[in-house]
Amino acid sequence: DDYRLGFKWEKKIRPFCNKLIVFDDFKTKKHFVDFYINYKNDSSFKKKSTLRNIIPKKCVPILGPQYSIINNKLKRSYVKKSKNNILFYNGSSGNLNIFLKIIINLLNNNFLKINLFVLIGITNQENNSELILLSRIHKNLILIRNQNDTSSILSKTDLFIGSSGNLIYELSYLKIPSIFLPTARNQKNYYKDLEDLGHFFSISQKDLKYTLKITSLIRIIIINYERIKKLNINSLIKINKLGPKKIYNII
Repeated sequence: DDYRLGFKWEKKIRPFCNKLIVFDDFKTKKHFVDFYINYKNDSSFKKKSTLRNIIPKKCVPILGPQYSIINNKLKRSYVKKSKNNILFYNGSSGNLNIFLKIIINLLNNNFLKINLFVLIGITNQENNSELILLSRIHKNLILIRNQNDTSSILSKTDLFIGSSGNLIYELSYLKIPSIFLPTARNQKNYYKDLEDLGHFFSISQKDLKYTLKITSLIRIIIINYERIKKLNINSLIKINKLGPKKIYNII
């Protein structure tokens, strides 16, 4: 499970392995392995030609979100709160300042009862001076640092805004409405595939310049929260914690 390792490395190491297994979330990266695990909900994987181009004939593909590995500590919250908790996160190294204007707009909105949490990536502890200053002024802006385990913060989140990595599956399990901002090629999903997982909002990072429109979207989601929450609850694909057991049984 490392982007630095690929086909050439796998081919060299394969003779020394009983079983070589790879986790990947790209659909075009070539591999030389015995088991290929990709739990992305991508309809293109239904075409055999897609797999023929990336894995050997004898390789066993383990595909789909039913094999997703999510944090075992995650707990669904059913408690109604007086304020909605909105979580901003841009991955372990993503620039958080892309959210700055939206956060300022939300802080200045006196009609929404919200808490804003900003999860600072492990490798992005610097260049957050403006957010730090804002958090000193506004008590409902909370910065979270040095957090390897996100289960506690995710479990009390009502709306997630950020990059669409593997958190997609944990948010699906928790039935949390989300606004995704794909930041990398492997994070781009077909809209239908996202909808099947209970996610209905995905926008390009370049559209973050439309601050007022995005703030308005967040406001609409909060106001109609119960209705939108039902869309997540009634998703076509249900995520559970059985992914590791299913993978183990196949291997």
